[in-house]
Amino acid sequence: SCRNLFAYSMVGFAISSLLASLCTNIYLMILLRIMQGALAAFIVPCSLMAIYQYIQPAKKTTYISIQSTSLMLGPAFGPVIAGMLLEIGNWRWLFFLNIPLAAFTIWKVLPYQCQHNKEKIDILGLLLVIAGTVLIMVSFNVASSFGLMSWFFWGVLIIGIILVGLFIRRQWHSA
Repeated sequence: SCRNLFAYSMVGFAISSLLASLCTNIYLMILLRIMQGALAAFIVPCSLMAIYQYIQPAKKTTYISIQSTSLMLGPAFGPVIAGMLLEIGNWRWLFFLNIPLAAFTIWKVLPYQCQHNKEKIDILGLLLVIAGTVLIMVSFNVASSFGLMSWFFWGVLIIGIILVGLFIRRQWHSA
């Protein structure tokens, strides 16, 4: 289930944090950081799935806003907190801090009961947003090669914007 995948990812993240804090070999630490990143990759989509499954429809936007805000503020506050911890302690504290946070999240944040959702995935909407987003990113990627005045850049960008617009329109009318 979504909850189990989230919990296993958090447990693995906590274990890899503990092992990294005890590390004396830089190569092993790099390997453990890669493992942390791979395990953390499951946390964001699982948290969104949990919001979708467990939160009442009227409150979903609030919870998604909170989750999105924390994702945006993390890269801003993370280095500041890390710098403060390095000033008063040593680098091992950066890893030790993850362990109680992971434990709290596993046992206190996620609900234990699973609601069965009868809604089906909107395949066309998913394809529209994926294709549109990819085209927008590709357009900015090729801008350095073709230039901002290139018909290719503008064509790919406009098609991407249209596809994302169609996705938004589709979602707006389905709500």
